[in-house]
Amino acid sequence: MPFDRNQPPARPPHPATVAQPKMAIGPHAAKPPHPATVTQPQMAIGPHAAKPPHPATVAQPKLAIGPHAAKPPHPATVAQPQMAIGPHAAKPPHPATIVQPKVAIGPHAAKLPHPATVVQRASTSTLSTNMVTWNARAQTHFGTTAAFTGLDFVNFVLGYGTAGRSYALKIIATLRAAGELFPGPGRNYSDTMMLSFDRNNPQISAAPSRTGGTWSRREASGFINPAHTAMSVRPLFLGAAVSPVDTTRQQADWLFSPSRRFYTYTPTHTQAPLIVTGHSNTVMGHNPDAVDRWNSYGHKQTRAQNRAENSQASFYHGLEDRGRSNASGGATTARYLSPNASLGSHAEHYDTTDPNFDSRVPWTTY
Repeated sequence: MPFDRNQPPARPPHPATVAQPKMAIGPHAAKPPHPATVTQPQMAIGPHAAKPPHPATVAQPKLAIGPHAAKPPHPATVAQPQMAIGPHAAKPPHPATIVQPKVAIGPHAAKLPHPATVVQRASTSTLSTNMVTWNARAQTHFGTTAAFTGLDFVNFVLGYGTAGRSYALKIIATLRAAGELFPGPGRNYSDTMMLSFDRNNPQISAAPSRTGGTWSRREASGFINPAHTAMSVRPLFLGAAVSPVDTTRQQADWLFSPSRRFYTYTPTHTQAPLIVTGHSNTVMGHNPDAVDRWNSYGHKQTRAQNRAENSQASFYHGLEDRGRSNASGGATTARYLSPNASLGSHAEHYDTTDPNFDSRVPWTTY
């Protein structure tokens, strides 16, 4: 239709009914719908533009921008592929509730489990094969929670008969340095030091107490030899006498005469016997030695049982030359270990409440 300047222009349709290719401009421009809520091909233009649907009713493909932007869902309710940044960032789960490949750092770091609840050991793969073997033997012997003295450990090693004291001390030092035996190498070793395979055993740091003690360890064990004149061991002397028995004299008077000669032997009887004059120059020989018997089983028996066993002639291999026996220091270099519950020792040897406990014992007590 031709333009007639004398006719007023026709009113356009209401802007809410048509698409608006451009944004309305001016103070009365309709507020646009929240951009995160709808797909807007073009915004309506004009003062009467229709209001868009409420932004909370439609999907938000992108985060709205501006003071009236719809709040996003609370970050704690959705998966966070990366940690949110800013004042409204979702708090991560408490570190104590998840597996931590590395120790958390910061004020909210998960506390590590108390060291008393986990085994704190260096890997035995750092030990030599021999040391791994000794470690296993010792833990079987003493247990993993008991306390024992350094001397008890030394005697345990010597009880195998193939190692000396210096090697036993090397085992202790190696296991302490490897974090297998406690306390660690920070404290100097002594035979009275309390040791344990349990680093949290309170007794490993306590000084050992001692009973009053007037007995030697051998006396306390019950393995003191009977007198030569005791009837129970007389067969031992009769069998070792060089001369035949003189039946015209009393047996004891003849047998224990200062001039009586006796065959004496080494513990293994691998050497030719020596003849010694006078019973006082002989000793009754154990094989195994009394200390070895005590360390292996004697501490589990009563003192009376040990005394009865030690009083029998069959307990000895024969007579030994006293001078040669004294010069060799005996058949073993082991010492009598201190009895205690962890070793399965009889209570009368260490328990002060046992009716047969004797305060004269010299043992280290725990």
